[in-house]
Amino acid sequence: RRVHGDFLNTFIYVIDNQRNSTVVIQQSNMAANKYVKYVQETADQYNDKLRTISQSLLDNPELAYKEYKSHDLLTEFLNQQGFKVQDKYVIDTAFRAEYDTGKSGPTIAVLCEYDALPEIGHACGHNLIAICGLGAAVMIKNVIEQDSSIGGKLVVVGTPAEEAGGGKIYLIENSDVFKEVTVAMMAHPVPRGCSNWEDKDVTLNRVCFRARFKGVSSHASAFPWRGVNALDAAVSAYNAISCMRQHFKPSWRCHAIITEGGFKVNVIPEFAELEVGIRCLELDDLVVLQGKVHDCLKAAALSTGCSLEIDYTMDTAYLAVATNKPLGVAFGKYATMLGESYERRGGHDALQASTDMGNVSRVVPSIHPWYSIECEAVNHSRGFTEAAGTQVAHNRTMRTAKALALAGLEVLMNPELVEDIKQDFEKIYIDDKNRLITSGVVKYCPE
Repeated sequence: RRVHGDFLNTFIYVIDNQRNSTVVIQQSNMAANKYVKYVQETADQYNDKLRTISQSLLDNPELAYKEYKSHDLLTEFLNQQGFKVQDKYVIDTAFRAEYDTGKSGPTIAVLCEYDALPEIGHACGHNLIAICGLGAAVMIKNVIEQDSSIGGKLVVVGTPAEEAGGGKIYLIENSDVFKEVTVAMMAHPVPRGCSNWEDKDVTLNRVCFRARFKGVSSHASAFPWRGVNALDAAVSAYNAISCMRQHFKPSWRCHAIITEGGFKVNVIPEFAELEVGIRCLELDDLVVLQGKVHDCLKAAALSTGCSLEIDYTMDTAYLAVATNKPLGVAFGKYATMLGESYERRGGHDALQASTDMGNVSRVVPSIHPWYSIECEAVNHSRGFTEAAGTQVAHNRTMRTAKALALAGLEVLMNPELVEDIKQDFEKIYIDDKNRLITSGVVKYCPE
């Protein structure tokens, strides 16, 4: 593997699964190493303010595409720090903030998320993701202001609706926000020990859809034989999917909820609806699993006499995050220096979750490292919402923001690294362009 310099003359040991051997990576004297002090000073300077912003987001959770207060809070901070802010960028709750050195060079994009989940609030820690992005951005900006030799641009992108609605995908398809970006970066909190910096696929591909069953209403007691029960179809489909799970591959996932199933107990339901999510590590497997789930839905409709409609318009397909390896290694070296642990979680050991950051990673070299906030509660639980407000979680987030900032500065200052990043991106995706799955419903590589 290529390394850049002699960083602190120390080493980390990494298990390379592809070669099935132990690989020694020298921590080299990377270009941004001399700015660690400035980054630390900036982190200390903004620590309390960022903690306040995080708590405000936590106390005022907002759902997808309705993050109005969150949008205003983050853009106000960036305006105060001297960024040129475009609020309501394409989406009412998205934003783009830029700091331009006025000199040629790479463009670094740092992404923020800030939408919450229904009922359980910031149970995926998006309040922390938001301040991680803000923190990394002000750290990079302050270093640039200290060294007039650094060229390029820094862009902060506020991306709503990650939990549902694919805000990043909407921005990809309806704006030029990523068009001239050299790299895109963000980080995500998890309970414990899941920092992944260089493996290709660290999440799962995902598609979601609604299955609508239509029957015939009737009096449930007086004339039940005149009805066709749509709820029975939904329950049958749900049970069929559950029975099929024992035959899933380890990286396959399917989950469903019944969102509608009748309105009064003495009326046979004429309409019922399932929301279904399918996830797989491999895109080919996603097509296979999709077909199996469709068969369960069709069988349920046939056995109950209902009609079936499958609607994919509820959400956009999320692609697996494809980590750019050279950029991930650069982040990992700084994260290690700052005290972060390392655990490989790619391939079939990937975290079994999905994000629209995966779609971004198909159009620009990207990283999406996981970092631990040292809690027992898992993501998407009330316990994790509580954990996302702790001082420990804040401290771990600020440490991760420093590593993102130093990785971003390395890109701005290290042309050799930029070339490696570009080559890795082209090498991975040269055969992926315009690949379609699910009969054209899902674009593998959005243009």
